[in-house]
Amino acid sequence: MRSAHCHPLDSIRLRWPPCSGRARPVRCPRGAMTASELRAGITADQARREAEETVTIREIGRRAGRSSTKEAVGDRPTANVAAERETQQETREVRGQTDATRWTVRARDTEHQWERSVTTTRREAPRTAARAASVALQPDESVRPRRQQQRSAEPLPARDLMESAGRARMEACETPRALAYYQLLGRLRQADEPAARVAELLASDPEAVAVVQNEYQERRLREALAEQGQARPQHEGQPEADPWAGRIFMADAAYDSRRQRREAWLESLEPQARRSAYMAEPEARARAYVVADEPWASAALVRAVSVAAESHLVVPQIRPSLARDIAAEAESIRTSMETQTRERSREQAERGREHAYGRYAANQAELSAARARQIEREAEL
Repeated sequence: MRSAHCHPLDSIRLRWPPCSGRARPVRCPRGAMTASELRAGITADQARREAEETVTIREIGRRAGRSSTKEAVGDRPTANVAAERETQQETREVRGQTDATRWTVRARDTEHQWERSVTTTRREAPRTAARAASVALQPDESVRPRRQQQRSAEPLPARDLMESAGRARMEACETPRALAYYQLLGRLRQADEPAARVAELLASDPEAVAVVQNEYQERRLREALAEQGQARPQHEGQPEADPWAGRIFMADAAYDSRRQRREAWLESLEPQARRSAYMAEPEARARAYVVADEPWASAALVRAVSVAAESHLVVPQIRPSLARDIAAEAESIRTSMETQTRERSREQAERGREHAYGRYAANQAELSAARARQIEREAEL
């Protein structure tokens, strides 16, 4: 008889039917591992690690026992020459591909830089980019076109000392300082098309000449003069003459011509008269308008502004950062000039006071001597 005071779990267990005595087969899930398989895997992994540790320890011991100063020839590993050659060939191929990629990227960056350059005119940028694209870039330095060496130029004196100082700063490649001198003198002009602006100035100034640095500038200047209707009429039956002969000069040829004339002028002077060599020679051209495709100081620009005793520089629109530098340099020059003027005035005033005091002292000495002579005469009487 079942007890009424048994535990609830026992009462539940008593309600289950009795077991038949047969064990039900146990099936493992798909992908599961039995305990025997797990123990076998652990044993195999331990054996593998022990073998690796044994080989590693043996290799360390063998290397530690070898001498670091000399090694037997037979103990050295034999080099596989064929494998090394294949590796070197693969390395060369990879380097060749890398160089070709680098040259392609450099060509694209250069083309974009020319298109965005503020120092290249709108007409020259597409033409220059197309010409560069037509030339095949080669990684071999021996077949690359060499850059032409730029001629050096010595600035020739101007009529104004400030412009001479600006030409000297231009030779030293100090662009803001050089342009600041021209700006203070009122000889720095900006224009969207410098050649067209020079054409206007040349037509309104019959005593001036125009200076260009290349054939493109000369052709553009003549086209601008023709557009303004400045070409002189020609009579029928007469050969067509250059209406602007003697008014348009190439910078290099005109610079060399003036330099030769100046050397001849200096040789004709006496040694004492050569103290004025910092001045412009009498035969120098009076005034010139210089066409410039970019405002940056260079040897070519030095030769162009040195053609005449007075040069007016016409450049494209200057970018804001360079304009700020030019304004700062101009203010510095103006402040320095005002300081020098004040010091010069003060020195002149001091010399004037010293001179006046010297004359006053001399007058007082003469009066004292006259009074002493009067007293002596009165005493003799």
